[in-house]
Amino acid sequence: MVSPEAKPEFSRETLISESEIRSRLEQLAIEIAGKYQGKRLLLVGVLNGAYMVMADLGRELFRAGLTDIEIDFVQISSYGSDTESSRNPRLLKDCSIDVSGRHILLVEDIVDTGYSLAALLAIFSARGAASIETFARLILFRSAVMARIPSLPEIQDY
Repeated sequence: MVSPEAKPEFSRETLISESEIRSRLEQLAIEIAGKYQGKRLLLVGVLNGAYMVMADLGRELFRAGLTDIEIDFVQISSYGSDTESSRNPRLLKDCSIDVSGRHILLVEDIVDTGYSLAALLAIFSARGAASIETFARLILFRSAVMARIPSLPEIQDY
């Protein structure tokens, strides 16, 4: 048993520098802009964590020449008040833009189990999205997520 006075030790070591992150985001934005040039891209951020990633990615896409984009947000929860995924995500806030026929880039901050992302892919696919791709700042346990949910497309990340 751990005593209440015991404090966990966290590493303060910088794993990826700010300049490395900025450089990688710039590279990915150039790739994404090239892929969606001439198409109207809908960026859908998954709240709450993705709002900063959305701002950074949106700016970089604009710098890369992709200016015909719209932005919307969804909120989904598979945890509730628990610390373990229920594997049954609930949509708490839906898109306000009709996704039928749209090219969607789902933007996540962290993908851990993949269940929420899989649910969103199913929802947007059922609504007739022309294409759906995913972008995440960080993917925890990538091979486990992909093995658990093989229908997930490749996830672009930093």
